[in-house]
Amino acid sequence: MPWKNKFLLSFNKVQEGYKITDTKIQNCKSRPLGVWVYDYKTHNFISSEPSVKSCIVKYNVSPTHFKRIRKFGLEFKGKLFSNHKLI
Repeated sequence: MPWKNKFLLSFNKVQEGYKITDTKIQNCKSRPLGVWVYDYKTHNFISSEPSVKSCIVKYNVSPTHFKRIRKFGLEFKGKLFSNHKLI
């Protein structure tokens, strides 16, 4: 649905007369804030960190390298960092 020169995706059917406000848009999060840490070879769960910053400090990695590791699913010291919980 077009809204302010953007497209808005919704899982619910929008009914006639429904108003969209900025607060409803800001409450939608595109991804979770936490980071899930897994063993790279076995994909066994190791830990869950509440924020990216705490994960960077705990595993002693630079922010730019950490961003690259998560984006491409690279190994770092035998660990895999994920934005989403693996099934």
